[in-house]
Amino acid sequence: MKKVLIKWEDTAATVGWYSREAVISRKCVFCESVGYLVHKDRDKVILSGMMADGEFNSLQYIPRGCIKEIKDID
Repeated sequence: MKKVLIKWEDTAATVGWYSREAVISRKCVFCESVGYLVHKDRDKVILSGMMADGEFNSLQYIPRGCIKEIKDID
């Protein structure tokens, strides 16, 4: 199974009252995830942090629209 590094932009949510300036100036967080590439299609990429006996654990589903780069890891 192929290992990959995915660079992606995370979504954000808040609770509370904020000024318009505070809302507009907030930046999204850029993340990096490393794992086994379980599946990818036009909508999403699925990574697994662990794999044993043909089963997967620690799954992460990343929407394609958030992904900036996917690199194979040797």
